[in-house]
Amino acid sequence: METLGKLGNLLKSFCSNEDLNPKEMSHPRERIRVVPFKDSKGYVQVITRNDDLLDVEMLNVELLRELRPLSLKRQGEIRNQFNTAVNVPIPVKSGGWETVFDLRVLELEFLEIPVNDTHAVDVPVEALLKIYDEPHKFEVIKVVGDRPAGDVDKCIRDFTALKIKRQLDDTIELPPLSSSARRLMELRTNPNANLNDLVEIVEMDASLTASILRWAGSSFYSNAGSVGSVKDAIGRVMGFDLVLNLSMGLTLGGSIGKPEEHPDGFMDYWHQSVWMAYAAATICGTIPARDRPSYGMVYMTGLLHNFGYLVLNHTFPPYFKIACRHWEANRHLDTNYVEMSLLRITRETMAAELFKCWEMPDELVVSIREQKTPDYDGPYRVYVDLLKASRCLLDELGFPAGVVIDKSTPYLERLNVDQDLLAERMETLIEKRKQIDAMAALL
Repeated sequence: METLGKLGNLLKSFCSNEDLNPKEMSHPRERIRVVPFKDSKGYVQVITRNDDLLDVEMLNVELLRELRPLSLKRQGEIRNQFNTAVNVPIPVKSGGWETVFDLRVLELEFLEIPVNDTHAVDVPVEALLKIYDEPHKFEVIKVVGDRPAGDVDKCIRDFTALKIKRQLDDTIELPPLSSSARRLMELRTNPNANLNDLVEIVEMDASLTASILRWAGSSFYSNAGSVGSVKDAIGRVMGFDLVLNLSMGLTLGGSIGKPEEHPDGFMDYWHQSVWMAYAAATICGTIPARDRPSYGMVYMTGLLHNFGYLVLNHTFPPYFKIACRHWEANRHLDTNYVEMSLLRITRETMAAELFKCWEMPDELVVSIREQKTPDYDGPYRVYVDLLKASRCLLDELGFPAGVVIDKSTPYLERLNVDQDLLAERMETLIEKRKQIDAMAALL
């Protein structure tokens, strides 16, 4: 009961001891989610079913407010103030707080309120309503939990390349592939490519040169000593393949640009990209040589896995800020749900189509497009599985790289990974977390 805090004390007047006795969670359709908001008028907490998508625009229209979700830091402070766990309703009747119950919550007889990660109490809806003075009651969600994720995936696949291209063309003219990126792509496919070829391309781009030199001079490569030139950075410190694929990611990212707006509590674009690249490359290195895909392509798919985030901002600037607020309010759902709800298209689909227009490798196009498709079993599946395995691995290690859609599929086993070797290498990588974060901050 301690994790219900003040709410538990209030509920004692309306519930039996049996109702308030914590039990193992068993009613996922009755589990609730509590999302706190704030604007200049004060605080609002919204209570919905756990699996539904909260529509922030609908909420603001109904209340005539300009609410946005509280930052994770502020949410923690408020939880401490009321001594309540996450997704436990805040027991306030005044003090600048208002409460909104979604109508579908009111259709239930009991609500499962979590007291920790595994246990909850079953509280009658009528008892919870009595805690609040005149709470708001209106529809504020879009139903996602009532249909399987496969339906959303089918909607994504139903967008043909022509439809996407028309949507992109009708919205804004996307930039062409830069000359540096095109030359880097040609270099990737040239069997006779050498160090001097790559040095020439990098040195022609002042921004790219600065980034490579900063990386080579970072604490991650502290054992390498002073770095005097791009040729030194590539040949002695970072290596040809890493610089080639990192340069490709940087030139593509530079052609689009980073958003000024960013959703609170989500990894920064480059931090997430770098960690996914390192995770994917580390997993790749533990696959038997006979089954191992191209290390360079694996690194590049990891580095560009979230490129659609940049494309969304570039293509739909008026909607991107709205999308940020919806991602913040729906952290429990994969970003695809928000994007399909607002735009009827996802970041992965947009990025894949743009890469296709830029004549990027098929391995990259397919892996980016299908990285969230459950049970994908088409061409280049190994690259798709590596992205999925990387996301699962980072999630287990506490990196917020996005919601893991399918935790049950044994991707590492399917890739025939040496899991003992992988554990050792990931431990070594995590030991350098500060250095890797510092490198990502340089991009």
